This record gives sequence, structure tokens and C-alpha cells, in this order.
Amino acid sequence: MKRASFNDPFKGEKGCYHLSSSHLEKQSLFRSDSDFIFGVNTLALLLSLFDVSLIAYCLMDNHLHLLLNGRLESCLSFYDRVVLRIAQHSAGQYGISGILNCEDVDIVATTDNPEDTCSKIIEYKPEMVFAKYDFGTGM
Repeated sequence: MKRASFNDPFKGEKGCYHLSSSHLEKQSLFRSDSDFIFGVNTLALLLSLFDVSLIAYCLMDNHLHLLLNGRLESCLSFYDRVVLRIAQHSAGQYGISGILNCEDVDIVATTDNPEDTCSKIIEYKPEMVFAKYDFGTGM
């Protein structure tokens, strides 16, 4: 569900959210190994600034997925900063701009165990393998 119409089932309390950017049809965010490294480093750097836990992530060439635990407002703020930083990187590296929009995020809240959520996503789309995030969190 899109940000504007999302009704938070956790009502301001901490919960588990799957946030994903829209697929870019004709542009790639991550074109090289160094782009992917930049993306992972971005996640690590920004985690210390937000009260969220990054459970899993998937950086794909034309979009990204984050499985986060925290209050919705914090999760969305973290997502916005990640998207902004990746967009700035893409503009600087490849001269492309305006390809990521913070408002254009898909949000799914889950009451399942986060590990179960990762398993369900992988079963649904096996080509989309999430990497478990195993270094520190902002919590």
C-alpha cells in the first residue's frame, strides 16, 4: 500500500514493516559492485541515526526492499534518508536524477515473526533473496 493511504495497524507502536521502492523501468540504481557497496554502507551509516532495526534488505538493480522493525514514522524517515542518499549517488555517478521519490514507497505491515516474513517473501519470489543484516542496529 502506498504511503498516503497506509493505515498503520500498530498505531504508533513498534512493528515490522516491509518497505520497497517502485521498480524503475528504464534506469538502474545499482550498476556496479561499487554501487551495491555504497548502498550497503548507506544502510550501515544511517542506522545509527534512527530508532529502527534493519532485519533484512535486498538491493536490486532498479529498486530496493527493506524489512524494518520500529515505529512507522522512524521506519519511513530511515527509508527517506536511504533513498535520498542513493539518489544523490546515482546523480553524481551517472548524471541521472528524479528517479527515486520518497512518497512512492510500498508499505506492508506484518505481525508475523520477521524471520517468517523473510521466508514468505523468498518463497513468493525466490529470485529476490534478502541478505540478512548482521551488523549493529540503531536500537
